[in-house]
Amino acid sequence: MVEQRQLAVRLLTGLAVFLAAGALLYRLLGLLPSIHIKPAAGAGHDDDDGSGSDGSSGGEVSVFSLRPEHVSQWAAALSEQYAREPAKVLGVFCYLYVFKQAFAIPGSFFLNLLAGAVFGLPLGFALTCVLTAAGASGAYLLSSLLARPVVLHYLPARLEQLRARLAVSSTSPGALLVALISLRVFPFTPNWFVNLASPVVGVPLPLFALSVFLGLMPYNFVCCQAGQVASTVKSVSDVFTLGVLLKLLLITVVLLTPTIYKRYSAARRPSRSPLPSTATSPGAVASSSGVDASARSAHASSARVPSTKSHAQ
Repeated sequence: MVEQRQLAVRLLTGLAVFLAAGALLYRLLGLLPSIHIKPAAGAGHDDDDGSGSDGSSGGEVSVFSLRPEHVSQWAAALSEQYAREPAKVLGVFCYLYVFKQAFAIPGSFFLNLLAGAVFGLPLGFALTCVLTAAGASGAYLLSSLLARPVVLHYLPARLEQLRARLAVSSTSPGALLVALISLRVFPFTPNWFVNLASPVVGVPLPLFALSVFLGLMPYNFVCCQAGQVASTVKSVSDVFTLGVLLKLLLITVVLLTPTIYKRYSAARRPSRSPLPSTATSPGAVASSSGVDASARSAHASSARVPSTKSHAQ
């Protein structure tokens, strides 16, 4: 009963934090321009409700709920406002990015595209790397302070898999950092789960934040680079082509090679038990000889005592 009550308190506290952060985000999004999205060309005649025959609809679209076909229009609008009010656009963008990362809300891909389109590749790339690490650290802290019982209760199998995967590399901070980076470069494990599970399995926060910063660099760079031609991006597959995925896989293999080699070497190395040293010093030999002589003399004396007693009787 006590555990259930504590779980309920944590869930309510997390909900209150989310609502407060969401209310602030709602106010900040009001500082950005309103974008009116028209139905796609060739969609058919517009109906009375503003919808095309294919179901696409016009109207205002928030940057919070970006879709691939809206990226180029948002990029144009934000670029225009960024030229006039750089601090405002930069501040709202940073808060939106961290909010989505901290609460595991999908959409960082489109924000990376916007970063490259609005801020340019150098600033956009550096900004997304820092914001990714900051947002993931926020998810880490929320999990550590509020969501730990939920993760333990609902995701025990995944936790054991992650713990077993990191156990081999936990012998040193460097090996653990490489293993964490490999999880980010080619995400075999979802990033949201790694963010929530890391404090539960005992990953230190500084090491966690550094692994996110370094591990998502390739992903952020590819997205920001594609953002410079945002008008040609219609889906995720337009950015992450087969060639890009193979490059990310190759980077992951390179990062994991030292860990795999250490595991292979440890498995092949025979276990050796320490053997006692057979070398003795001359002094030790003399001492042991003297002890042996004394023992033999004492044994002979004890052997003569009974015979003397028997003659006396």
